[in-house]
Amino acid sequence: MVLPDVIQPGLRVVFCGTAVGGRSARLGAYYAGPGNQFWPILNRIGLTPTQLAPAEYPRVLDYGIGLTDVCKTSSGSDRGVGTGGFDVPRLTALLESHRPCLLAFNGKAAAKAVLGRPVDYGLQPERVAGARVFVLPSTSGAARGAWDEGRWRELAAACGRLTATVRPVTARQCRDPASSSPRKVAAGLPEAVDALRVFAGETSLTGTIASIQTQLHEKTRRQVSNFLARQAITDNLLTSALLVKDIAGQIDVTLHAVGILLSLPHILDSGERVESLSLGAGNTPGGHDLVTDRRIAEFKFTRWRGHDAACQSHLFVDLFNLASADTDKFRCMYVAGIEAPLSFLKGRRSLGGWCFSA
Repeated sequence: MVLPDVIQPGLRVVFCGTAVGGRSARLGAYYAGPGNQFWPILNRIGLTPTQLAPAEYPRVLDYGIGLTDVCKTSSGSDRGVGTGGFDVPRLTALLESHRPCLLAFNGKAAAKAVLGRPVDYGLQPERVAGARVFVLPSTSGAARGAWDEGRWRELAAACGRLTATVRPVTARQCRDPASSSPRKVAAGLPEAVDALRVFAGETSLTGTIASIQTQLHEKTRRQVSNFLARQAITDNLLTSALLVKDIAGQIDVTLHAVGILLSLPHILDSGERVESLSLGAGNTPGGHDLVTDRRIAEFKFTRWRGHDAACQSHLFVDLFNLASADTDKFRCMYVAGIEAPLSFLKGRRSLGGWCFSA
């Protein structure tokens, strides 16, 4: 290996060149060639607070930056190195084990070697080992004709939007969260959420899935396997989804209970006493969320999204239970947000519309 990889888990971006240049190999430092813009541009776009010297290259880790090359066994210009030393599987394994947020190719040659297709500058549609891919104009002094600092500034903006990437979530963490201690479950949750965030991409999960469907059209088994490896669609991603799904099943109960408890100091009148509470989520047959010596009350903390049939149904059931209760106490309905519930109750779709008609 001409120069060692500079990498650790959780980096914002790893820069990947084609191979170490001749002068860099002799000096034992990345991007040490005459006229190379790498270290000045990192400082100008704000990825490093000062301009580092080539010999200070290990310090990039302090700023969430890593360094590597497609070819690690020889040095020289892109044309001189050729493609014989390109080791894409090694690079993929390196990224898979360290999971940076973004992989930035310093020049088209390296990107073409890894992606296996012609490339344009900027953000690419695919991922490599879960990392978003960005292709940059080469900083080499020999490539000044294609230099465009604007693309590097786009990269800096993308780095500012990204956070540290994920560490693997084990199968044990997701097998049965209910039987695990809360501390152990909590320890695995951030990694699981980050894995799902990386998979969903910067735009939307729907867009990511649509892109995958398009890219896998007419692909063979081997091509599909290679695609999954590049995109880091692994057992770890499935494990992460299972963990989040199991924990999310407890969110409704927590939201309902905490919402009611935090509401009590604001809705109880002076001297009013609590007779009973039902803090579990869902409609409780024969009971109400809150019963005091002055009122009965139901609470709904669900955020409505358009004509949400489930929200409408649950709201109407609670409203009916309040209206039909055999009591002289005040009947109160507390909801998170008023516009959508009132719009439903006043509309023709609700049997309760008559209660709110002018």
